[in-house]
Amino acid sequence: MQITTGPSISILGCLCQEADRLRWRMHLLQEAIHRCQNRGLFTRLVQELRQLQSRREELNRMVASLRNDLGDDSLGTQLLAELVSRPVSL
Repeated sequence: MQITTGPSISILGCLCQEADRLRWRMHLLQEAIHRCQNRGLFTRLVQELRQLQSRREELNRMVASLRNDLGDDSLGTQLLAELVSRPVSL
């Protein structure tokens, strides 16, 4: 049997990456909305921004749940909480 090894990423690591990507995408959307002159595009951009805000709120709820389950001392949980709580404006 052949065994392959590769980088391992935890669920918390994946959530941290997602939180960072969400923040970056929300920033880009805010800039695009500010410059947008097409009503249809504006509507789609605002809708995507709302969806990302909803996902960010969901990640906040996950942080609260993880803190209850793993405790506040978990480094991964602390990092996720930090990433989710960062302001969107860069």
